[in-house]
Amino acid sequence: MPGAITKLMDLIVSGAALTEVLDTLARTVEKASPGTVCSILLLDEDRLLHGAAPSLPLSFWQPIDGATIGPSVGSCGTAAYTRETVIVTDIASDPLWDDFRELALSAGFRACWSVPIIDGSQRVLGTFALYYREVRAPSQDDLGQMTRWVNMAEVAISRVRFVAALRGAAAQDALTGLMNRTEALRVLTDLTRTATAGTAVLFVDLDQFKFVNDTLGHAAGDQYLTEVARRLTACARDTDAVARIGGDEFLLICPDVTSPEHAQRFAHEIVEVLRQSLPVQGTTVSLSVSVGIEMHLPGTLLRAEDLIANADLAMYAAKRSGRNSVAVYDARLRAEAADRMSLEADLSGALTRGELFCAYQPVVDMSDGRLIGVETLARWTSDARGDVPPTTFIAAAEDNGQIGAVGEFVLRTACAQMAQWRATDPAWADVALAVNVSPRQLADPAFLTLVRQVLDETDVPVHQLWLEITEGAVVPNPSTARTTVTQLREWGVHIAIDDFGTGFSSLAQLRDLPADVLKIDRSFVTDLGHDPAAAGIIQAILTLARTLHLEVTAEGIETDGERQILMALGCRYGQGFLWSHPLRPEQLDRRAGSSWQPATSTRASRPQPERPAPLPSSAITPRRPHPRQAGCPVPGG
Repeated sequence: MPGAITKLMDLIVSGAALTEVLDTLARTVEKASPGTVCSILLLDEDRLLHGAAPSLPLSFWQPIDGATIGPSVGSCGTAAYTRETVIVTDIASDPLWDDFRELALSAGFRACWSVPIIDGSQRVLGTFALYYREVRAPSQDDLGQMTRWVNMAEVAISRVRFVAALRGAAAQDALTGLMNRTEALRVLTDLTRTATAGTAVLFVDLDQFKFVNDTLGHAAGDQYLTEVARRLTACARDTDAVARIGGDEFLLICPDVTSPEHAQRFAHEIVEVLRQSLPVQGTTVSLSVSVGIEMHLPGTLLRAEDLIANADLAMYAAKRSGRNSVAVYDARLRAEAADRMSLEADLSGALTRGELFCAYQPVVDMSDGRLIGVETLARWTSDARGDVPPTTFIAAAEDNGQIGAVGEFVLRTACAQMAQWRATDPAWADVALAVNVSPRQLADPAFLTLVRQVLDETDVPVHQLWLEITEGAVVPNPSTARTTVTQLREWGVHIAIDDFGTGFSSLAQLRDLPADVLKIDRSFVTDLGHDPAAAGIIQAILTLARTLHLEVTAEGIETDGERQILMALGCRYGQGFLWSHPLRPEQLDRRAGSSWQPATSTRASRPQPERPAPLPSSAITPRRPHPRQAGCPVPGG
């Protein structure tokens, strides 16, 4: 007996299957009691399923596998039902065996003793039975021995299931119930070794998911992730594996995929499903999704870790190409990733090294050239890289979370510069200061505090600040954006929707967003000279703006012909190279009251302003707030 127990425990700890453990137990019983045939059945709700019966003929146990328990269902079905030991000394005459008598007798069995296997929580796990080929009643020793065997069966079943549960928990994501990264790696590793056809690895990332956690709380974020997991599982085939491998990162492992095109079609289906809005804690959330794809073909030597890493790189390529995009990995992405990491590392030190600065582009009244505002534009002249395009470093800052620090620098620098201009030229009191705001800043609960603090420190009147929000910025969480923008506007800050017409905002969102100005994207202006539809689109935007009581500013104007068409359509305010490229602060010092006339050149080169000298410390020294003035003309209003 001690040796048998040791062997059973070794099997359990080693992770052996329950059928193997029970088969070993049954053989041990039969060896210890010659002439005994042991059977162990497992209870699944109200049905008894085959567990182990090494000496029972298949013709006997197979017909009763899955039998429903009841008060007269042989020895085992009755024992499981009544939760009591059932001793049948003569199967030929006992009514409990009426439905199975011929089956047992034809197999040569005359007696059957059965004991329910009950665990510590009083749950019936199954039954332990001993069959004999002669009429036989148990002795007290027999009953005592049976009790010991039953206890061992209970330990075996409970421990094996417990170990299996632990192993399952170790392989499972606790929140969503999907497999976790470790299990996904195991599954993918197995496929790379055994698959005879292509395997697609899809890396799915929820864009701007942090907004949900930051604005609605982590409980809402968990609810969103759980629903995403449900939708992904519904999309997947039975042969696909779905895993959650990070906070908002999911992985699909799809065997038997014949080509990247096949994988792309499936990825686009996923995008369509996940882009649909979800109700979360009383509000509606709609996030975009990026999907990266890597293919594994038989004979390829890539490890599972490499496949996932490549799919991750492809996902970032998809993210950079726009919302709800799909990209397939190729080798150049790895080199681009290395360049991007180097860029992000340089950017992290650019602020402390004084490499970032602000340039300012005039916004004018197109009828007379009057300066009504300046748009603040972040610029980076790197000691190592030279002039870095804003589209490059702003995207990098958005990706790695540095956009908050960059945005704060721009806001502080712009307001300090406006304070300096106001101190030297009273005409600057009538010029609006436009500063771009990123989606992450809008989602930051501290943003409102930052705006108030900077305005108080620099003594810039609230009404003189014009915050430009890219149209797409209001999409991920419209209710939060609306709350933030509403509060800013109540303070007197003017709000503009930048790049209007290029984003995915609905008219309902635009109707509800408390904005003052729409800024027509430069792409529509550029098309005026050669695309008749462009004028119609701009006319529609102007009509929409009038309906919603919004003013309009056109961006990217580079020819006098564009200016004249825009004015004829009813657009009064504009900015672009026709009047000026972005300028250093000192180039604007005495220009507030002057008239800006169109330049003679058109579509000229776009010079990069030189890095200005640092603002004097007095420009950012807090001063006593004064009563806010009113009446500053907001560009477009």
